[in-house]
Amino acid sequence: MPRIEDLVQIGFTPIQAKHLGVVTDGVEGTFSALTATGTTQGTGYAIIGNYNQFTTVAAGANAATLPLAITSAYGAIVVRNSDSADNLILFPGVGDTINNLAANTSIVIPPGASASFYRISNTKWIATLSLDTAAIVNQTEVDFGATPVSNATFTVTDSNVSATSQLIAQVAWEAPTGKEVDEIEMDDLQIRCKPAAGSFDMYIETADGSYLADKFKINYLVG
Repeated sequence: MPRIEDLVQIGFTPIQAKHLGVVTDGVEGTFSALTATGTTQGTGYAIIGNYNQFTTVAAGANAATLPLAITSAYGAIVVRNSDSADNLILFPGVGDTINNLAANTSIVIPPGASASFYRISNTKWIATLSLDTAAIVNQTEVDFGATPVSNATFTVTDSNVSATSQLIAQVAWEAPTGKEVDEIEMDDLQIRCKPAAGSFDMYIETADGSYLADKFKINYLVG
């Protein structure tokens, strides 16, 4: 009997393939040891199962694409990124949406994370993300310069950040380069972050409008 994935490759819909074929792992709808392909919606690995584990994700081959919601054989799909280093870029089918993002917009599944997708209409999936490991606190050091300023924006490069990431940042209670820790205790920093692909802008000012100079260490989380 042919495999489900082979039937899909030659033109059967996922629903047809589910009834006519068998799965590689012997458990209906379960696919493990998958390899991501391409970087776009059209070149990403075409997901057809309801549990899909990716073990190989790499730069230039880090994408996967959900089936169209209207033709998917499953109303709930789990995608796991078991790669240890690279983000998995997950696209909806052409014209479909994930959460409240624009049509065809991807989400990022970090290494060691799983995303669950629930079909709520013929064109929309709702996604939830879960991490296996504790959150990792990242740190960067920013420099306002020797001349005091009221605010500044810094661009931080981080490959784990995407345009849809959520960021939390605060000043670290730690002596920055060229300062003692007691020099920062009176500075009440207000920090706002704007994510982009592979980086984010960090806008910093003080709560009372006072001026800032020299360096600060900033801790941040990416979700």
